[in-house]
Amino acid sequence: MKKMSRKSITLVIGLFLFGFLFGICEIQHAVTGQSFSVITNNYTNTTPAEIHKGAWALTVDTARTNPYYKYGIYASRVLAVKHPEVYLKADAMFLRAVDNKEMKSNVRRGTEYIHTTSTFRPDDVDLHQYRIMKISDFYEGYPVLPFLDQRAFSLSSTIKKLNVQQKYVTNQDRITQLNKAILYYLKEGDTNTYLMYCDDETSYICNGSCLSADTLEETSITGNPILIFNEYNVWYPLMGRDDTGKDATLKTLVDTYATDVQTPVLTSFEESIIEDLALVTALDAEDQFTMAVLCASKTYAYCEYEEEWFEEGGGPEDFITNDEVAEKWMHIFPDLDSQRFFTVIPPFPFGGVDYALINEVIKRGNYVSPVTAHLAHAAVTESEEDTMAAVSIGYRDMGCSWCALWILGMQGYTIDETMYTGGGTCQVHAYNIGAVLDVAGIDNYILDGYQIGKATHLINYVPLYDVVFTDGQIVGDLTTILYCPKYFMFLSHEEQWAYIVKNNYIGLLSPLEAEEYLSFLKKQHHDDIRGLTSTDGQTYEISHEELRDFLEAEQGKFESLELPITVLPAKPIHTRVEPLKINPKAVDPGEPVTITVGVTNEGDHVESRAVTLKINGVREARQYITLEPGETTTMSFVVVKEKRGTYHVEVDNSESTFRVRWVSFSILGGCAVIIAAFLLIRYTGRLRLLKLAAKKTTAGLITIFLVMSMLFLLLHAVPGGDPVDRIYLHGNPVLKERIRTYWGMDKPLFYQYVLYMKKAFTFNFELWPNAMNASHVILYVLPFTILLFGTATLLSYLLGALLGSVLLSGRKSRWRSSLVYTFILFYVLPAFVLGIFFKNWFVFKWYIFPPVSISVVKGHTIWSIYENVAVMHATYTYTALFKTLLPEMVLPLIVLVLVGIARPLLLMRDHMAITLGEPHVVTARAKGLKERAIRFRHVARNALLPLVNDASVNLVYIFGGGILIEYVFKWPGVGYILFEGLKVLSIPLISAAIFVLTCVLVVSMITADLVSAYLDPRIGVVK
Repeated sequence: MKKMSRKSITLVIGLFLFGFLFGICEIQHAVTGQSFSVITNNYTNTTPAEIHKGAWALTVDTARTNPYYKYGIYASRVLAVKHPEVYLKADAMFLRAVDNKEMKSNVRRGTEYIHTTSTFRPDDVDLHQYRIMKISDFYEGYPVLPFLDQRAFSLSSTIKKLNVQQKYVTNQDRITQLNKAILYYLKEGDTNTYLMYCDDETSYICNGSCLSADTLEETSITGNPILIFNEYNVWYPLMGRDDTGKDATLKTLVDTYATDVQTPVLTSFEESIIEDLALVTALDAEDQFTMAVLCASKTYAYCEYEEEWFEEGGGPEDFITNDEVAEKWMHIFPDLDSQRFFTVIPPFPFGGVDYALINEVIKRGNYVSPVTAHLAHAAVTESEEDTMAAVSIGYRDMGCSWCALWILGMQGYTIDETMYTGGGTCQVHAYNIGAVLDVAGIDNYILDGYQIGKATHLINYVPLYDVVFTDGQIVGDLTTILYCPKYFMFLSHEEQWAYIVKNNYIGLLSPLEAEEYLSFLKKQHHDDIRGLTSTDGQTYEISHEELRDFLEAEQGKFESLELPITVLPAKPIHTRVEPLKINPKAVDPGEPVTITVGVTNEGDHVESRAVTLKINGVREARQYITLEPGETTTMSFVVVKEKRGTYHVEVDNSESTFRVRWVSFSILGGCAVIIAAFLLIRYTGRLRLLKLAAKKTTAGLITIFLVMSMLFLLLHAVPGGDPVDRIYLHGNPVLKERIRTYWGMDKPLFYQYVLYMKKAFTFNFELWPNAMNASHVILYVLPFTILLFGTATLLSYLLGALLGSVLLSGRKSRWRSSLVYTFILFYVLPAFVLGIFFKNWFVFKWYIFPPVSISVVKGHTIWSIYENVAVMHATYTYTALFKTLLPEMVLPLIVLVLVGIARPLLLMRDHMAITLGEPHVVTARAKGLKERAIRFRHVARNALLPLVNDASVNLVYIFGGGILIEYVFKWPGVGYILFEGLKVLSIPLISAAIFVLTCVLVVSMITADLVSAYLDPRIGVVK
């Protein structure tokens, strides 16, 4: 074995040092870099409907033991409850609270608040102004269960109309027949009036005669009555209610109108859950019934605050305006001091414990909403963009705004009623978003704070994605964890909550647990999280240390605030979750890990099951599945982690771990491949083609490395400010900061270079974690570029070689010279200029060729490219696209061939002219071979060799000029996307396009060299 030269040894050492430095940078990134944990759930077969069913099953099962879920079902106002009369009592209570009262409402436009005041009188409500809608029409586009999603919206959301300077209009002229019947009942009815609800959603008011809720005129019954009720008695066979023995009027109505069909048609899933609903919604005691009425009304005590009341020693009982609501709360919690329960944060007239309880219950009620399922599906499946942005956009598209109806926010709304009214205060939006994130299985906090003298405000904080929602929209101001206020008064996380004001601590969360959460939030953003104290009608801030001391002191006397409930035995679980599997068990940072579990229904009925993923004890994702008896399926989660370390995975009762490696073995592996290639070149002298292939491959890798290095320098040398601002001009600042961190733009230039090269050679051109990879976009359109330019190159060289051979034969003539000069003229013309003229003439003027009909750029932003490619990928096959593009490719193909034919023509002619004087040609003539045979068998074959080498080099110029050709003809290829990326300097798109084109060119040149070596045995021989 020959000894290695000094130059060879230096090369090997340099490769090792490069790999070692890359590994060191990887470790530095693990220690100092900010990491994001990203979940991409593989919902291959899961739909919003599956999530909706699973959320229903989860809510009903949990309601057996958890009162918040039990009363949450009543807060949702679904009809599938044991006591539908609760809704009538709740609406009647609300009507009494606002009847003939001066109503205050508030709308926010930017930072401006527009106030309205008016006196509400029920007699002013015109029932004829409404037009009837069906529940299925209201939920159009959402996953609706035919019966379980039938609802009676709250009275407050039904009758309120607001018109503020023509800028904001909530004009509910749509109403269900049942809600219209309820309105009529509350205005005109008496103890002998009953409401009848049929299986076709028609409703009737029965009081001696039957009035149609639609026309309010006497009519005949068209559907099958399934529910007849008023505030006192109910006939509801489906839920096991029959009070006909208590009231003769009800018995007469049942005997007269009830048919053999006394229950609605149910799906198999609904049948499996109705029996459980009848059990969990039973109200076995007076305090349970009272609690259900409060939750169905969603009204908390409103306090008209006046400072002198506190100065005179007055308490909430002195200034609560809706006494009936307050009395009901005190009936449920008789041992709790009213002043402590109805805490007021001056100078604002709300903020008591009843406020916290109602909203916590509403959140559970939101779990069973089709709207929640729809948004939760977006939260876990929008892999092409930031998933939290998908939730924010979906919520915004519901048409919601900040609007406090009914006395500045004494009324809570479910997510359905928010969509119905278009209104809601910050706490309404916060609990709506919290419900969406809970159903999606994403860990989140609901936080309420107070900015002294200005406002209270609720937000959602999502640690997994490090984002904040305010009023349902993502905001970028993370200078404080609470967006505008930072003085805590309320904290909600998972099933726990706490109302935190010094001198008052009430909730389910223990003070020490609350202190842990607050310390975690303080650590997340290094904020000085502080607290509040309310004394003598004034509110003061306290430091974090004082707040912590207060919580430690409260721990000894803390008692959890429990709601009334009759606990039922837990429902047996017939679905079996098999042990989870993790593949691979060890990965590099940013590489996906797939977690799979098998789920089998071993019961006799349809079952819907929620499977929750926890990593290091934190809930990160949830999937839902509905299984027929005996059915088995596999559920999978795809997890991407940036931070190095060992992760503990829990899925139900199964546990396992995976590891994110500290040193990138892929980098070391790449270095090993390069070293192996070098050694192969050095010691495989007899294997000519293999040696040549190894040598050219190594040179190709170095070429790619140098090209990407030069591209990095060019991208950073371009003036114009922050590249993130150019790409994402109107994006939220939080996402912008994540992009900068993900691409290392907040680090030194050398670190950025190392990170950039790592992304290039691992083909990871995501703009931010879990965003659509730009390389996927480029690879998807690459076949279209190869189709156009590959065909053009092939035709150019075939025709050029043929014409070169023909033009060499015979005597000189004018047509031969004219043809050559014509092709030279086309060659020197810029291809895009020729393309513009040809397109204007042959497409727009004479209509000879069709325009390109498939475009990847249809929007006004760079993001439209990602969206359009995703749509094309999901909608069309390559075969269908090729069939469409082939006739549309003719004109750009003609332009490229006309521009490219001169080079091979001249090369072929000149090399053949030189070869004609070679000795072997003279010998062939001496043997008497015909001139045609000599020219094509002996001369042309030898002249083809330099043509093959030229083709590989010329590809660079063909692809380079092709960028503008693709742009001119709107060809859906790499060049067109690269041109669009250059407009805004989109680093991921530009880098992915250049990397792919460079790889294509390197592979083409290597292939051409190997073909040349095969044709000419002299190539690659080193003596």
